[in-house]
Amino acid sequence: MSGQDREAQAGFFIAIVGASGVGKDSLIRAIRQTLQEDAFYFPQRIVTRAPDAHEANLFMQPEEFEKSAARGDFALAWSANGYSYALPDNVGLAIRAGRHVVANLSRRVIPVLRGMFPRVLVVHVMADHSIIAARLAARGREDQCEREARVQRGLILDDEVHADLRIENNGALDDGVERLRAVLSHLPHGSAVAR
Repeated sequence: MSGQDREAQAGFFIAIVGASGVGKDSLIRAIRQTLQEDAFYFPQRIVTRAPDAHEANLFMQPEEFEKSAARGDFALAWSANGYSYALPDNVGLAIRAGRHVVANLSRRVIPVLRGMFPRVLVVHVMADHSIIAARLAARGREDQCEREARVQRGLILDDEVHADLRIENNGALDDGVERLRAVLSHLPHGSAVAR
């Protein structure tokens, strides 16, 4: 099979990006319930910070993370907000098999992602700053100064995102889920995926 044929059959990588507090993980959890399991893959992120009630990350100690990264155990790894993040190495296998991968990523790794996979769809989730601040405060991870700094960093990164789809997540979560589902449910499938 030629490289062009393999690229035509590859699945999409759907990168869900946006500032902390916009509701990316909530959106991913909800959209997962509406899609075909055999056509989509939702990898568990590996993070050097223990997950809270809003996340389903796999915690890894920083030293172990560094060793795994050095061994090439991750499909993609990055740092943000003082922590290290990664996706498992089976992400590439899923995409080559024609499945669509949906994951919460840092906005900074979009250029790397576009260089790794032939089909990338960037979904930029946004919300009003007052809503973001309230959501961050509810998490209780940071003090007010740290939260304000995080919001300001988010504003700068938002301006740099070249997204394929933007979702305003200010109101009911169902609104964003329906908009995303309408796009994802019409993605073409590779030959390895039964429709």
